Amino acid sequence: MESKKRFDDALYGVSPAIRSVLEKLPDKVKESAEEIRLRTGLPVALTVGGDTVFVLENGQISFCLTRGLLKTEASELAESFKLLCKSSVYAHTEELKKGYIRLRGGNRACYSPTCLLHSLHTGIIPRLSGKSRRSGKIFEKAFL
Repeated sequence: MESKKRFDDALYGVSPAIRSVLEKLPDKVKESAEEIRLRTGLPVALTVGGDTVFVLENGQISFCLTRGLLKTEASELAESFKLLCKSSVYAHTEELKKGYIRLRGGNRACYSPTCLLHSLHTGIIPRLSGKSRRSGKIFEKAFL
C-alpha cells in the first residue's frame, strides 16, 4: 500500500493527460512500479519488478510494443518539467546541475536531452550522458 501511495504521489509532476491514464493503472502495477519513463515520441514505460512494461491508452499495461500504447508528446514532456519545477527552474538550479529534481516523499525525477524519468526509489544517481545506474542496471537514454 505504501508503494502505491508513493506512485500516486509522484504523479503530481506528470502532465495531466498522461497522469489521467497512469491513475487508471491496476493497484498491483502501482505497488510494484520502480520508475516511470517519459520520452518524446515514444511509449510511456514503467519498470515493474525489474521488467519494462508499456502503458496502454486505456490504463492497462503491455509487455511488448503493440497498438494503443500511450505516447509522450514534446508538449507533455515540457509541461511535466514545468510541473516538477513548480514553474521555477531557478529554484532547482543546484539539483538540475546534478541531473535530477527532488520530489515530495524522497523520489527523484531525473532528466537528459531525450526523456524524463520518475524514480520511485531514492537511490538513483543519474549521469548527464543519458544513462542512469540503478540496482546494477544501466538504462540507456532514460532521461529528459
